Amino acid sequence: MSYRNFLLAALHAAWDAGVANLTLSAGTENVATPKSRLVDGMGRYPYSVTPATGEIDLRVDRTATGLEAVDRFLLLPGHSIGGDTLTIESDDDVAFGTPTTLFGPTALAAGTALQDLVLTSSTERYLRFHLTGLDATERDISELWFSRRRQLAQGVRFDFDVQKISQISRTRGQSGYSATKENGPTLWRAALSWERLEAADTTILRSIRDAIGGSRDPVWIWSPDASEFDVALFEFDEDLSNPQQHPNPNFALEYTFTLSATEKLV
Repeated sequence: MSYRNFLLAALHAAWDAGVANLTLSAGTENVATPKSRLVDGMGRYPYSVTPATGEIDLRVDRTATGLEAVDRFLLLPGHSIGGDTLTIESDDDVAFGTPTTLFGPTALAAGTALQDLVLTSSTERYLRFHLTGLDATERDISELWFSRRRQLAQGVRFDFDVQKISQISRTRGQSGYSATKENGPTLWRAALSWERLEAADTTILRSIRDAIGGSRDPVWIWSPDASEFDVALFEFDEDLSNPQQHPNPNFALEYTFTLSATEKLV
């Protein structure tokens, strides 16, 4: 077991760009699977594409240069591109005449599970998700989740709580016998807090709060204890709390932040 300071990612660059700014440049889409599935946060409803001459080329127009950097790509479970070769690029040129390679070309891990890909950081306007060397089999792409991972400099309070919670309902009769119904899979829940954060960390948490609309949108969380889980998609149970803590606010402002979040099924 080892500790790491809190890591999270809220940016969803393709979602922010909007479905109208997602382009399939190579491949034939399955008309039953609209492009909106690339930004819906639900890997179990993927976007399906048949390769064209061995490739699939998806592009995102972020609509402006100099937006928040992307340095992560989260591939949700439910895809069928495990083992395929992926290159991710960015460019300020819509034709990708002078691309910057952010990832690959690299063969993805086999299987259909979540994959957390580290990208070279980029603020360029156009993003390209390019699969090559493919056979003619239709591919399922679960999500185009370009994001930015942030880490706090200050450690979380020592009493943080990360645990699995069961999704059950139980009734117990007067006889003492009980009946238990499993309503869904067990989920991770995280309860974390930080005391008297420095200004830079306060800015990060407030920017995350604003980016997800308080508690409206999901956020990626890397557990402080990596032996519990590495990374998972969460939803805040309620808006982030941040009361002022300094006993003399005329002298300085210091905030305590508290969050409770539950894993989101994808």
